[in-house]
Amino acid sequence: MPVLSRPRHPRAHRPTTTGLLVGLLVLGLTAAGAVGSPAAAAKQRTQVAGWSLAPLSVRTAEVVRVRVDVRRATARSPRTVGLQRRAAGTDSWTTVARSRTNGDGRVAFRVDTSRGFDGQLRLRVAASRASRSLTTQPRRLVVQRHDSVVTPPAPTSDVELEVVRLVNEARRSARSCGDEQYAAARPLRADDRLSQASREHARDMGERGYFDHTSADGRSPWDRAEAAGYDSAGGENIAAGYVTPADVVQGWLDSPGHCANLMSPDMVDIGVGHAVVDGSRYRSYWVQMFGRG
Repeated sequence: MPVLSRPRHPRAHRPTTTGLLVGLLVLGLTAAGAVGSPAAAAKQRTQVAGWSLAPLSVRTAEVVRVRVDVRRATARSPRTVGLQRRAAGTDSWTTVARSRTNGDGRVAFRVDTSRGFDGQLRLRVAASRASRSLTTQPRRLVVQRHDSVVTPPAPTSDVELEVVRLVNEARRSARSCGDEQYAAARPLRADDRLSQASREHARDMGERGYFDHTSADGRSPWDRAEAAGYDSAGGENIAAGYVTPADVVQGWLDSPGHCANLMSPDMVDIGVGHAVVDGSRYRSYWVQMFGRG
């Protein structure tokens, strides 16, 4: 039976930390097994949402960001958070970056991938007057060295091009996406970088047996787009089990949130990825990513 995900909606062109967190909060990720340090009984417990324990394997120079939401029972005030790492075979943790949460309790770090590394990452939230400190469980990080030759993206298939055509055909007419009314919008340009990111995610979902906007290695749609060289992605739709381009585009149009992404007048570019993975749960996987240009 075909399925659709929750759509990933557009974000600001140059995202703030808040914009980067959209989706992690919707998905309700929590810090599994987080351990708090001893504190006075009167202090409130600190929680971290968005910290994944899934192993992270990337290549040198690949863009990797860590984004979390620091939660607690008391009114929010800035908290100091440190990003720490430890090389395999060693016992000592080194703080490689430090930042303070914004007014919503959110904080983001860019992970250093400039050189090869094999070890672990963790976050350390410092104690405050009202809240306890917290150290997350470690997450495996492997940064693999690779040569500087850039592999060109695979050519767009006829199936993927047909999805682009059908999307642009849909945008030519005004339509309702649930309770929201959208005017006709300009056609989208097919972008190889967005298509590469979409195609890789479609195949990854089939081969690793999951269905989510967040990759098995913890990356968001924005991370995947930036790794492919596109830094202004605005939204993503995914689907699985649909057989034809017409079926999947109609499925997205029938879903208010996916339809809103597809009809957004703010979008300029589109990338489409399709993968058929025999033996997987849904066999056919579809991803479309929208960009602001």
